[in-house]
Amino acid sequence: MVLILFSKNYFMIILSQLASAIGWSCKSIAEAPMLNKSIPEGHLKGKIFSKIDSKGYSRYCYISAITTVIAGFLYEINPYIPVIFTIVFMVFALIISFNFIDIKEEKVKTVKESINEVKDGFIFILKSPRLKSLLLMLGFMWGMICLFGTYQTTLLKDINVSATFIGIILAILDIVQGKSAVKANKFNEKHNNRSLTYISVRMALGIAIAGGVVVIGMYRIPMLAVIIFTYILRYYDKGVFQILKKRYMGNFMTPEILTKIYAGNSIIASIFRMLAGAIGSYLLTIMTIQYAMVVVGISFSVITLLFAIYMKTRIGLKPEEYTKKDVVCIG
Repeated sequence: MVLILFSKNYFMIILSQLASAIGWSCKSIAEAPMLNKSIPEGHLKGKIFSKIDSKGYSRYCYISAITTVIAGFLYEINPYIPVIFTIVFMVFALIISFNFIDIKEEKVKTVKESINEVKDGFIFILKSPRLKSLLLMLGFMWGMICLFGTYQTTLLKDINVSATFIGIILAILDIVQGKSAVKANKFNEKHNNRSLTYISVRMALGIAIAGGVVVIGMYRIPMLAVIIFTYILRYYDKGVFQILKKRYMGNFMTPEILTKIYAGNSIIASIFRMLAGAIGSYLLTIMTIQYAMVVVGISFSVITLLFAIYMKTRIGLKPEEYTKKDVVCIG
């Protein structure tokens, strides 16, 4: 954020995004293992984890909704004001993080030991067919979510929606996402092994429909209504996805491999996000945003169905339903 505030060229913007990516990856790897280790072992650990995680994530979405509206209004006054407020809240977050109670480890690991653990984690992922399939699916879905998040704002700007109104729309979507997060367990109980497939297909078709209504030239009010409706469905599914992905990975977890799996997931998700971003950027060089959304939406729907066929018996199982090969740490 500081780099963005003082950036004078494109290189500094790229550097700021690089720093942000490193920080976000560290946060993603650390937060779930910290919560997991704080919950006592037992057969209900997965459900307890999901409930705490969903409540925390839903509150995060509600706060995000409020700040998005405020940021939208402040951006109209001066684009730098939201950046300054972000830096202030990051300082508050840093102060709070220093007050966390450390989870005591039996032995403090060296850098070399930590690197070897990550390497062992990837070997474990490659040797576990179900875990490998799950992480590939989660990575693909995260790349899709990130690309659609960029496309959705670009489409609204393309049809001349003001920054203030975009902020209001995004705030409503964050509230929807927060509400859906607490319903993730019920969603999983209803759809079981097909949960991720349903989420992925609905998001992909939704983005195709949002682009399609602009392509066919629908009247402005009905067009906006359809676009916002598809965005609402996407954010509902995104909220469920954010909780279920951690629960599914938790089915493989033992204390020895906890951080390794999250590190592997973070790397794989980043690779898919990079690929999706590259494809999405290339499409925008040869066609307009609405056509790109249609192409990407249909293509990702087909890819999702192929994933579903491949992973029909590989994801969404209970811990006791996995084989020893899938849940026991190597080395």
